[in-house]
Amino acid sequence: MPRLSFFLLFLLSSGSLLAFRIVHCVMQESPWYADTDGDGLGDATTVMLSHAPPVGFVANAHDADDTDGSGNCDHIKDSFTLNLDPSSCTEPTPQNNEFQMIVDRENEWRIIYSNSIPNHPTGSFPNANNPNRIRPQRRTYRFPLNPQTHTHQTSLVAEGHPTHTFGVLLNGVELDPIAAEWFGQREVHQRHNAVWNKSALSAHIDLGEDCNNAHVQPSGKYHYHGVPTGYLKQLAVDGTRMVKIGYAGDGFPIYYKYIYAADGQGIVPAGSSYRLKWAIRGGDGRTAPDGCPDGTYVQDYEYRAEWGPLDECNGMWGKTPEQPREYFYVVTDNWPSSPMCFSGQPSRDFALPPRGHHPRPHRRIR
Repeated sequence: MPRLSFFLLFLLSSGSLLAFRIVHCVMQESPWYADTDGDGLGDATTVMLSHAPPVGFVANAHDADDTDGSGNCDHIKDSFTLNLDPSSCTEPTPQNNEFQMIVDRENEWRIIYSNSIPNHPTGSFPNANNPNRIRPQRRTYRFPLNPQTHTHQTSLVAEGHPTHTFGVLLNGVELDPIAAEWFGQREVHQRHNAVWNKSALSAHIDLGEDCNNAHVQPSGKYHYHGVPTGYLKQLAVDGTRMVKIGYAGDGFPIYYKYIYAADGQGIVPAGSSYRLKWAIRGGDGRTAPDGCPDGTYVQDYEYRAEWGPLDECNGMWGKTPEQPREYFYVVTDNWPSSPMCFSGQPSRDFALPPRGHHPRPHRRIR
C-alpha cells in the first residue's frame, strides 16, 4: 500500500530538535465497471476508479452485452494455462538427483527415498515471482502397498487451506497442485475469503513456475503443480503406450494422460471431467468474487461424470500395463491437471503441517 511520510519538528527550550515521523497510508483506488443491466457482470468500456464500489458498478468486466440482463457466462475463456514444451528450461540442477524405491512386503509399504532434486533441467530460480532457490531435501515417503478405494474422497484442501500434497513421481519430485492463495489475500479493496482458493495454473496468478509447471517452496523444495514436462521428455512419452510416472499418497499409481481405450486394444488421450461453470459466481466483489467463472479459482469448475472417463479425483478403474484391471490416477492436459483429492486413505507422509504452523507463501497475483 502506498505511504506518505511527514515530519514534525519541534525546537525544545534546551535547544534540542525533536522530530516525529508520521506515516499516512494511502489506499489505492480500484477499477469498477458499469453493470447497467443488473446481471452482476460489468461492462469493460465503462470504468470508474474508486475506493469503494459506486452504485451500479461491479468489480468484474465480464459482460459481453450490458443490455442483456441474463447473466450468461458461456463466452468466458478459461484462464487455465499449461506449458507442454520443456525447451525453455535450461538451468542445471544444483545437485544430482537421488531416488530410491524399495518394497517392504512384510509391513506392506512401498518406500521412496528422495532429495527432491529433479532429473531434468529447470527454469531459473529465484525469479521475479518466486524468490526461492532449489535446495536438496531429505525425504522419505511411505505408500500403502495394497491400497483400497474408499466410499468417500479425501480432498487436498480443507476450509480453503492445503492439507496434503498429492504424490511423488518416479524421479522423487512431489506433485503438489494446491496454491496457498485466496480471494482478497492481496487486494486492498477486498476482504480475505479462504473459501475461494486460487488455482495455481490460472493465467491470472503468477507463481514463478518454470516450463515444467513447477516452482520452489521457501524450504527449497522443487515441486510440480501440473504436467511434469521435462520429466515426460526423459521418459520419452510419445502417446503410443501408458506410462506410469509416480504414486499417489494413498498408494495408487499415477499415469500421464495416455490410457487404454475402452476395448483395451489401443491407446487414447484422456481428459478430466471438469469444465468451467456457466453461472455467475454471485459474490459482491469485496467479500467474495463476482463475475463469471474464468478459472481464477478452484471453485470456478464443476465436475460431471458424463464429460469424461475420469472421476472427481482424476482417477478410474481400468487396464494398465501391470494389471488387467486396477484403480489409477491420470495427470491430464486440462484442468486440474494434477488430481486434487484421494480415492483411498493417504499416508501421513503426505499430510502438511497444521495451518499457521508452516505457511507456504507464493508470489504476485495479476
